[in-house]
Amino acid sequence: MFIIHDMVANACLSNPSEISSGSLGEGLNLPGSDKDVMYVENYFDVIRSISNIKYPIHRTTLVMETDIDHPGFTRLRCRAADVNVQKKCQCNLGTCTSKGWYLSVNNFLDSYKNLTYNTPLSMHGPCLSNRGNSFDIAYCLRSKYLPHDAIPWVFRCRCQWPPNFVIDRIINYGCLLVPIGPKTVSYNELLWRLSFSVAEKVLIHSFNFTQLLCYGLLKLVLKRIVNTHDVVKDLLCSYFLKTALFWISEEVDIETFQLSKIYYCFTLCLDKIIAWVTTCYCPNYFIPEHNMFLGKINHRNNKILLCVLESIKYRGIDGLINNLFPPVTENHHLSSTDKEFSLIMLDCLFYMTIGDFACMTALPIGISSYCKGLVMAKSLLKSETSTFIIDICKYYIAEISSKIAHKLPPPNTKGETYSIRKCYHTLLQNGIKTDAVSGWLL
Repeated sequence: MFIIHDMVANACLSNPSEISSGSLGEGLNLPGSDKDVMYVENYFDVIRSISNIKYPIHRTTLVMETDIDHPGFTRLRCRAADVNVQKKCQCNLGTCTSKGWYLSVNNFLDSYKNLTYNTPLSMHGPCLSNRGNSFDIAYCLRSKYLPHDAIPWVFRCRCQWPPNFVIDRIINYGCLLVPIGPKTVSYNELLWRLSFSVAEKVLIHSFNFTQLLCYGLLKLVLKRIVNTHDVVKDLLCSYFLKTALFWISEEVDIETFQLSKIYYCFTLCLDKIIAWVTTCYCPNYFIPEHNMFLGKINHRNNKILLCVLESIKYRGIDGLINNLFPPVTENHHLSSTDKEFSLIMLDCLFYMTIGDFACMTALPIGISSYCKGLVMAKSLLKSETSTFIIDICKYYIAEISSKIAHKLPPPNTKGETYSIRKCYHTLLQNGIKTDAVSGWLL
């Protein structure tokens, strides 16, 4: 559903491009699951080193400079196609140092604070969030190259997962750069965090069913057991749990992830997390030198967290089930087998996400861009076999048709009247399929 959404949205948007992330974007709809949106600015070319520059330079180019003291972060040094463009970059977004001009995190974030949205948003770290924090919007940059720090990940020894075609997809995409520095540094205006959100989504979409269920189980344990203890609440986050599952999936035979062994797979991940908390070191999956516990878990607060995690382990599978799924009735079930109920839940999820994110950005979209989205939605409609996804494609066709109808000019001359009226009728007939009341009124 979210892959289709991104494809249609990006057909309409030339810049920035949209990426659905968060739990829902990954494919998990659990209580409290959120959908985050990342908007990737395409005004800059971000490269790994000077040797990647293709001359002549036509656009502003940013060179990633690895920070040895802060693995997982980088500085972006500005190089530009011409003096005027370089001056604009330097005046608006850059910061001058003794080594040259660098793209500033703070200046980059400030450029989005004053955008007008349909709902009040406030800064939450590197993101814009609504009042209830049910969704986040993050503006970032993309490099088509993996950073130097992540190159060893490509050649790392592993059992069977991830498969080679997944590794190739990740290499071909590169990485994202998010405007936030390390928590342990007071002055970090020039440090950008290397983000592998797209790579992680590709990895999760390559999971088998047991891996996906194990991921869901870990997230439920965090929400319904760990975070119910105020003294350790928010020390762990779902990203750490996902990282543990990635490491375990790489280290064991993929045949280990069978439905009959799901509790065993869960305990492998739990043991991994316990080991990390003991040493206060959580290695990033792509850049192991990056300790993601820095500024969060240390030897002053890890003891009580260890007690909580070890109690989960020692209670066994029965204790886990009773904590996660307390029986409401004697004949309780862990999941619903009612197909109709599942379809209703899917419909609710679709309209909820469409309602939250429709017209969120302040970016103007012209008729020609909407027409590209319409072509994309129609091509997807022909290629899909799922009834649910086909209906989603029809929804996008109707929604985009309505937006184009609103933007069409009124007929000015007698010669134009018939063709524009015919266009109006076609678009509005499509539009009333999703918006009957205002569609008919229009």
